[in-house]
Amino acid sequence: MAMKSLASIYGQDGQLKNAEKMWKKVLARAKKAFGPDDERTLEAMNELASVYYKQERWRKAEKSLALVINAFMKLFGGKDKRTTKRIIDLTYTLIMQGKLKAAEKPATEAVELLRDMLGQEDPQTLAGIEILAVVYERQKSWNRAETLRTQILATRKSVLGKEHHDTLRSIASLATVYMNLQQWNHAEVLWAQILATRKHSLELGDMQSLLSQASRGLGLCLQEQLGSLKDRTSDIIVQMRDQTLIEWGNYTLAHLSPARYKEAEKKWVEISADSFWFVGFEHRNTLTSISILALIYQHQAKLREALSLGIMVWVFRGKVLGPEHTDTLSSMDHLANTLKLSKYDQMASHLMTECIRLLGRVLGSDHADTKSSMASLRDWRDSDNHAPCNDIKEQLKIMLQDCRTADAFPKIFEEMLKGYKRK
Repeated sequence: MAMKSLASIYGQDGQLKNAEKMWKKVLARAKKAFGPDDERTLEAMNELASVYYKQERWRKAEKSLALVINAFMKLFGGKDKRTTKRIIDLTYTLIMQGKLKAAEKPATEAVELLRDMLGQEDPQTLAGIEILAVVYERQKSWNRAETLRTQILATRKSVLGKEHHDTLRSIASLATVYMNLQQWNHAEVLWAQILATRKHSLELGDMQSLLSQASRGLGLCLQEQLGSLKDRTSDIIVQMRDQTLIEWGNYTLAHLSPARYKEAEKKWVEISADSFWFVGFEHRNTLTSISILALIYQHQAKLREALSLGIMVWVFRGKVLGPEHTDTLSSMDHLANTLKLSKYDQMASHLMTECIRLLGRVLGSDHADTKSSMASLRDWRDSDNHAPCNDIKEQLKIMLQDCRTADAFPKIFEEMLKGYKRK
């Protein structure tokens, strides 16, 4: 009894090598004392198989689980959840060894048994369906995988609610299947659903990887549709959340190759223009679209255009949202960086210093955004040796200091859009 307890403690503590040794001793003693078919012997055999499973020693796990399943079949029968649980575990060991054909049949049979015994909504049934979905995904049988992932998602929404972490993970899995089917619009909707719940459901640290996955997934979906979005732009502007636009823009900037910047620039001019026409200059989506366009210009070293748009977004956000709103401060940081790239070092430093002061007051000195701006300013201190031409400097001063200029920005932006055909 003491040896069995010690083996369990080792397993729980992650000391798998010690757990393996102890379960081998427990198994040997149980076989000797009770015989190979006794339930206590089978329990030890099963625990040893679980250790191999956790160690990812798939061949040993497969061999041990096969022995356990055969014994469970004799003792409990095939229609017992203890047996089907081990069949599902065995299926996973086969998947991890690339034995997909061998994995499909037991997984299919186990799922049918679990549905009959426990029902569709039981966690063990859902776990079995997920394993079978993985088999289909590894086989690239995406249509069959889609069917199963859709079932899992519908059940989890019904049982757990649409914002439960397991439901959100199921949404991500189905979105991934849609991407492999190149059904970009379906995947786009699902990734956006995950991001839409981030503020009240996804604050826990263990969900950050899911947020990153959703951000990348949404960006890729929208990027793949760049050439086919021509007739959908106005719909996107009206329906798309501000956060979704930001994620798309971040993906564009992080993953787009320089060869496709021109294509991205054209699309973001189109999005910004349509947003301007459909929802107005003051709408958050318009200002977000323009800010992303400014960054695309900056990446192409089109600094005059980037500077003009950066000033517009910062000043207008200050007018609409307030000078200390986080969106305004983000625009302030971007504008300071554009000024620095444009060799307006003194003005960039002045603006970034003010940005850091406001960030410290609003978010605190330990916030990641504050630290990032402080790091930028530190990097600049040794290179502030360029001065802008006086006339441009004066022009910028007026635009940066007098927010009444913001009233003229919609007209200025409209002038910049000459040549873009309004829908």
